[in-house]
Amino acid sequence: MNIKDENEATSKLAAERQVKKVGLFIEEYAEDLRGLKNRLNGHGEPPVIPNVGKEQLTLIELTHSDNKTISKVALALVSLIEEMTKLKDEGAKSLVTPLLVYGEGEDCSKDQNGCLMIGRMLSHFQHIACYIDHCKDVVSNLLLHMNVLLGNQSPIKLGLVRLTIVWETLAQLLGVLAMMDVAVSSPLIQQHWGQYKRMIKGLRHEPEKYGGDVDSVRKLEKILLDLENKIINGNMLSTVISLGLD
Repeated sequence: MNIKDENEATSKLAAERQVKKVGLFIEEYAEDLRGLKNRLNGHGEPPVIPNVGKEQLTLIELTHSDNKTISKVALALVSLIEEMTKLKDEGAKSLVTPLLVYGEGEDCSKDQNGCLMIGRMLSHFQHIACYIDHCKDVVSNLLLHMNVLLGNQSPIKLGLVRLTIVWETLAQLLGVLAMMDVAVSSPLIQQHWGQYKRMIKGLRHEPEKYGGDVDSVRKLEKILLDLENKIINGNMLSTVISLGLD
């Protein structure tokens, strides 16, 4: 077969493939059209139109009014509500699940495996610790604002019914924290945490064997103690609500 014949054969094969692709596309398109027609005629499932809207205005624009005091108060409350909503979503979607599924698909019969599993979870625990600190700051800020707005020296008069959305959002966030407290109380997490602490304590005697030193071990023990007091002991909710406000 000469070069001309080879080129013709290659072109023919490529053309056949393209025709086949176009044919499949037309068949799928026709099927979609038939499905849409059936829905419009009342057959089958009705078409679903997304109804999730997205606000195009900024919070400053949304809370603007002729009264500057009211604008400032509204902006502060809306900003706190938005932040609490984000924290609630982050906790429910990203932080709780790894605690709930801890140990799934793992061989938990050996202490060594438990230490490895906790070691892999340390970064997640550290993330939770930072999350708890952020929640505490936001809740503290909210309660300080409420203390002023509902006090005798409030710059504006507010009715309790108008603050329902504030308390509902706060309750949802605290509910996520309570869920995390329950999840971390898993007997398996508690057992593996104790094993991991004992292993770290044993490093004091020969830290050089593992490429470290005594100071590094002590720093790690301090981090573990902070995580234990704030997270492992199930104190996440109490840490956020025990603000010690005057």
